[in-house]
Amino acid sequence: MLTHPQDIVRHHARIELRKLGQSALAAVDAWVATKKGDDQAVLESLFVCEGLGETRPVLLGALLASKSPLHRAAAVHLVRLQARRLPNFLDLLQSVAADPHPRVRMEVVGAIAQLRPAFPQVESLTQAFHSEQNASVKQMLTDLSSGTAPRLGSSVPVLEILPETRLAKWENTGGGNFRTFLRSTTAQPAILSVKYSFLDVSLNGVQVLSFDSQWTSQQQARLELQPGLNTLEITYRKLKAAPPAVFLFSPNGGKLEGAQTAADDAQLSAFSAEWKKANAALGDALRVQAVPNQMQFAPRELRVKAGAKVRLIFDNPDLMMHNLVLLERGSEEEVGTLADKLAADPNRMTKGYLPASPKILHATPLVAPNTKAELTFDAPITPGKYPYICTFPGHWRVMKGVLIVEVPLVDDARKTNVQGKAAPQR
Repeated sequence: MLTHPQDIVRHHARIELRKLGQSALAAVDAWVATKKGDDQAVLESLFVCEGLGETRPVLLGALLASKSPLHRAAAVHLVRLQARRLPNFLDLLQSVAADPHPRVRMEVVGAIAQLRPAFPQVESLTQAFHSEQNASVKQMLTDLSSGTAPRLGSSVPVLEILPETRLAKWENTGGGNFRTFLRSTTAQPAILSVKYSFLDVSLNGVQVLSFDSQWTSQQQARLELQPGLNTLEITYRKLKAAPPAVFLFSPNGGKLEGAQTAADDAQLSAFSAEWKKANAALGDALRVQAVPNQMQFAPRELRVKAGAKVRLIFDNPDLMMHNLVLLERGSEEEVGTLADKLAADPNRMTKGYLPASPKILHATPLVAPNTKAELTFDAPITPGKYPYICTFPGHWRVMKGVLIVEVPLVDDARKTNVQGKAAPQR
């Protein structure tokens, strides 16, 4: 059955032979001895031997000299698997490193990649590729140059979370918003884990996760920590009790190296004061961003006092252009429909994709990727909910938020009226 034309039959024949253990080896050796010149028979016998932890150097050498490039490539693969049992494995690989067929050379590059952590001497084989022309082999060599350090990601969730990775201290900034800080000695990836269904997560002012679903609550988001002080903010929607536990750990589930989090209230206050001092140059302003790759504003809700001076900074770290347009109450649909019609207007870019409407109160120009714009205005004197949208055609249907204008507190009203003038003293 080892010479059957269908691989699935040969595959199961190998399995059955391996089940017989050492007693099968003598029969396989006797069988292949009668198959002189049959490269496939030699390969199948070597596969059976490999499955039982055995090597056959003479047969392997013969297969490396086969006229078939596919059989030579398979032999290189076996050399890689048997390197620890072949004292001359480096010589065998060297003999085919300059093989005329790219498939064989690709197997050699694969062997280098797999063996170099344990056998650094295989790096010498790369000299055979100094004039490589095949695109596939060149791509493998490029990948090979990335080194042997693991590049851990978060594609597989960490299931067992260490209790000591919990972020214990948070500032409650109101409205379901919580903030904490951590200092990292280097730029490094981290995984944030939290069990909650309706939340936004931001790192250093950039939103990295927004989730709304009652069907699942376990979130794990990848973060890219920067050297120095990092600020982490979470907004919980529908929060009715204390916020859930939040954990931050390395991509493989361990504690972060070179990272310091707030262990107590005093340290949290110290981090907060440091962060405020570092950001003092930015001034007291409302900040909104276009969330990268999500077609959303963050935050989606802002609050100001009626008639107050407002400084609003709109930051666009996304790959697309966006603007921020503040509208009169209840006019979102009307202005959004006008914005969609701009797609057919030949002067749309000149107009900045901003439709002509008296319902538009304030607007930034179109903001290019990785740039920002600033607005300064007086908040409406009438309390209520004022929508803000992106008027790039089609964006407004999902990219929107609301500016909530609140009635000033009584103590504030005694100092200033809603136009900002001094209130008369009584």
